[in-house]
Amino acid sequence: MHGGTVEARSAGPGRGSEFVLCLPRTAAVEVAALPVVEPKRRASARRVLVVDDNADAADTLGRILTLEGFDVRVHSDPVQALAAARDFKPHVAFIDLNMPGMSGIELATRLRAEAWGGAVELVALTGMGQKEDLAATRRAGLNVHLTKPADASRIVELAAGVKSAP
Repeated sequence: MHGGTVEARSAGPGRGSEFVLCLPRTAAVEVAALPVVEPKRRASARRVLVVDDNADAADTLGRILTLEGFDVRVHSDPVQALAAARDFKPHVAFIDLNMPGMSGIELATRLRAEAWGGAVELVALTGMGQKEDLAATRRAGLNVHLTKPADASRIVELAAGVKSAP
């Protein structure tokens, strides 16, 4: 597709291999710099907790929500997240269900048990989307169950406190 070639060479078993990839040169393309995106300013910044043992996924979601103007705390360890939530007192928490050390269901149950926990909007954000998973999140008191990959605009709506059908 690129007009190049690929060669593989070897002097025989146990003697190593050489792979040569040749691609044609193209004229340099000037790339415009991307604009700097400033975080949105919300009149009343809502506190959002993101808990996912996949640190890359958690950090990415945290950055998106920060750019949307939310006050965000990200944790990949649910035990640490629970301890931090006691001081942070989030308005909404996005919680992965399948985490080592403490499941998202257990974390949600513990958050609900806090004196301030009844007011937190708990959102399961998980790869687990079977009927039994949805039933488990309802029993544990989570408000919404989103299956990954979830729509970013829906996540932002939930973080902002916009109520709509789960």
